[in-house]
Amino acid sequence: MFNIKDIKKVICDTHGEYESSLWEFKGSETWSGCLECTKARLSLKHKERCIQGVKERQQLAIQSLLKRSAIPVGFNNVSFDNYNLDDGEEQSKVFNLCKRFATNFKVAKQNNVQGVFFGNTGTGKTSLAISIIKKVIEDGNTAIFTSMADIAYAIKETFNNDGRTEHMVLQGFIDIDLLVIDECGVNFNEFNKEKLFYIINKRFEKCNPTIIITNNLDDFEERIGSRVFSRMQLSSFILNFNWQDYRKKLIPTPNKPI
Repeated sequence: MFNIKDIKKVICDTHGEYESSLWEFKGSETWSGCLECTKARLSLKHKERCIQGVKERQQLAIQSLLKRSAIPVGFNNVSFDNYNLDDGEEQSKVFNLCKRFATNFKVAKQNNVQGVFFGNTGTGKTSLAISIIKKVIEDGNTAIFTSMADIAYAIKETFNNDGRTEHMVLQGFIDIDLLVIDECGVNFNEFNKEKLFYIINKRFEKCNPTIIITNNLDDFEERIGSRVFSRMQLSSFILNFNWQDYRKKLIPTPNKPI
């Protein structure tokens, strides 16, 4: 049981004079501190717990959005921080532009900026696109990584009457803040061209950026359709990944015979 054995006047450096009580409990004695200081410490601890709680909820939300972004498992650890920059000035320029786009994504949305990545396989197009997605999500936006084949499959699945409609599927790709479409133009048919144009056109109307990834631009317009090609040329940046396939660098050069 607590007992008050004595009371005295004490000066607090912050709040001035206050009454300190000598408390006894189970044989131990202690003088009480400044009540205002105690309130301030408790208030600070409460504020710190609230801030920590907000940070934890934000982190959980980011993790949830990252799971929904459909990033391939093999790219889970990819980011701007560990992107391999060893292919010269052109690669550095592409990297810096992508990072600037991601960092200033709200401005990109306001200006309705679209993007096209093209170049040989193994040059880091997907890695940079996913780095952009992760930064965009960390800053509170939504993003999805997909391919035209996946979009077409999701649409055709609605033909089985599984409760979703084609409009619902298309709207999901339209409303997302950033949409990255990989392998765009591979095995395209009129169905794919029509749906791709609908998605990109609606996204353009909503000022939602789209990034298209393809291996080359030689017959890109023919493969994706002139309407899509025309739309993607408006307010767009087109980046050429024209350096060596990094996987070829990992193949050891055989010893030449003497």
